[in-house]
Amino acid sequence: VLFRSKTTDGGTTWTTLTTGMGSSTIYGSSFLDASTGYICGSSGKLFYTSDGGTTFTQQVSNNTSTLRSIYMVDSNVGYVSGSSGKVRKTTDAGVTWDTVDVGNSSPTLYEIEFTNELNGMTVGSSGRTFYTNDGGATWNFENTSMGTMYGMGLDQTSQDTIAAYVCGYGSF
Repeated sequence: VLFRSKTTDGGTTWTTLTTGMGSSTIYGSSFLDASTGYICGSSGKLFYTSDGGTTFTQQVSNNTSTLRSIYMVDSNVGYVSGSSGKVRKTTDAGVTWDTVDVGNSSPTLYEIEFTNELNGMTVGSSGRTFYTNDGGATWNFENTSMGTMYGMGLDQTSQDTIAAYVCGYGSF
C-alpha cells in the first residue's frame, strides 16, 4: 500500500493517507479544492477522491504506461501525460479518458499544466514541448533544444501572454 500525506495546517503536521494504488508509484496529483483530487502513477494507475483523501476510487485510464502528471482544469475537464508521449483527456470528471494526439511519438511527457480551459502545455524528454490554445484539439511543437524537462509552471501574465517556467536536466 502506498501512502500520500496531507496537511491542513501549512505543513506543521502531516496525516498519512492510504491511496489503494498497491505497489505502484504516485507521480502526479491535482486537487481542485480541499476535498476533490486526482492522483496518477505507474502502470496507468489513476485514482479520485471526493473526501480529501480519506478514500480513493480507481478510475479507468485505458492505459498501462506510466502516468507522470495530471492537471484538472475544472471539475470535469482534465489531462494526464506520461510515458510513450501519450496525453489523455477527460471531459466527464475522469469517468472516461480519451487519447489526445499531440504529435509526439515516444518521448516521455513529465509535466502537463493549463492556465484555463483553452491554454496548456506539456514538457518532457529531449526538450520536447507541446502547447495548445484550443483546449487540446490541436497541439504545437516547440523545440527548446534543452535536455529533459521534469517540471513546469505556467503564469498568465496578461490577457494575451502566458509565461512558462521549466526545470530539468543540466541544472536549467
